[in-house]
Amino acid sequence: MAIQTTSLKSKIDSLEQKADEYDRRTNTEAKVDQSAEDLKQLNTVLRKLNRSLSDFERQAGILTEVFDQSLPSEAVSARDEVQSLTEVTQDNILDVIDGSDRSLASHVEDVRDARESVNDARRIIDDRLKAIQNDKLGDASTAESIQRIVGEDPDAMKTISQFRSFLNSILDPDGSVSHLKSQWQGLEKAFDHSSLVKTHTSVV
Repeated sequence: MAIQTTSLKSKIDSLEQKADEYDRRTNTEAKVDQSAEDLKQLNTVLRKLNRSLSDFERQAGILTEVFDQSLPSEAVSARDEVQSLTEVTQDNILDVIDGSDRSLASHVEDVRDARESVNDARRIIDDRLKAIQNDKLGDASTAESIQRIVGEDPDAMKTISQFRSFLNSILDPDGSVSHLKSQWQGLEKAFDHSSLVKTHTSVV
């Protein structure tokens, strides 16, 4: 199940408000300035994590929903790591500012580490997608070769072209995962049940 990235976005939106709230809770101007700067840095790394998470979830959805493959363990771990960050409450952040043993800088590092885990997991997912891509592009090339031997059927060649175009786009796709899933199901059905299969059977 995909992480709801809105939970991160809501934290991003509220952190600046919490910095203002802290401004009213202390009279130490230097501490306020440092805390505001630390919160600004935390906001920045949270935004970067949010972008990485969106890309990760899209590719994870393509692997699991479009191609019906299991999620790598590294991806599951990355999700858990991000989930633990989203469970940090705003009061926890204020407690850190107010003198907790744990500094805001350590929270910034936690977010950076989580983003690195998410990016690493996405690369692993992309490697899985590349393997699927190469395998199915091989099927398309085989079908195209058979068509050239027996005489090219326009509908079959069009299906092969669409099949190949979709596969070439999966590492940088357009559209939602649900749309891609529907598109792939249609293409795969057309590829498997068109004259491509009949032609291959007759040749063999």
